[in-house]
Amino acid sequence: MIKLMIGPILLCLLMLPGCSSKPLIVRAVTTTQTEYVLPPMEMISECQLPLEQVTTNADHLEYSLLLLSIIAKCNTDRLRLRKWWEAHTDD
Repeated sequence: MIKLMIGPILLCLLMLPGCSSKPLIVRAVTTTQTEYVLPPMEMISECQLPLEQVTTNADHLEYSLLLLSIIAKCNTDRLRLRKWWEAHTDD
């Protein structure tokens, strides 16, 4: 009698895995988001040149020195812009 019960018990045990649910599958999802970064406005604004009335040679000299200092400031801003650009590129 015990031998007769072993058959149905084994059959039930073999069928149990068919009733179980599917295993949980974990998947990693990667999303790519593009972010555009612009330089600060003070780095890309135009340099303002003063227009002065020049009448004497001394005035020409002062005006030329003023323009040279403005150009030097603009070059400094452009150098800051290049450094900013290099810091924000992926190379």
